[in-house]
Amino acid sequence: MGFNFTNNFEREEYYKKVKSEVSKERRAEKAKRMALADKIVMAIVDRIAAAIIRPGPKPEERECYVMAQELRDFGPELKVLVTDILKIEDTEE
Repeated sequence: MGFNFTNNFEREEYYKKVKSEVSKERRAEKAKRMALADKIVMAIVDRIAAAIIRPGPKPEERECYVMAQELRDFGPELKVLVTDILKIEDTEE
């Protein structure tokens, strides 16, 4: 079992192609996991905002909206936490 190449150029081209395909698959997998991390963060933030920071008919309503926006602004930090939990490597190959 093995490959028969007529010259080194053929061998190099073959291995470049294989490496490129593997790299492409890894990037696609990483993109899927990052999309999952985004969805998790969005769901957490929306759920917290709806359950805890719900505005009412009182003067505090504006404060609730401000607090909900602060929570949304905290999203990128939550995303880092979620990606750490999912063990998403941030290195390019």
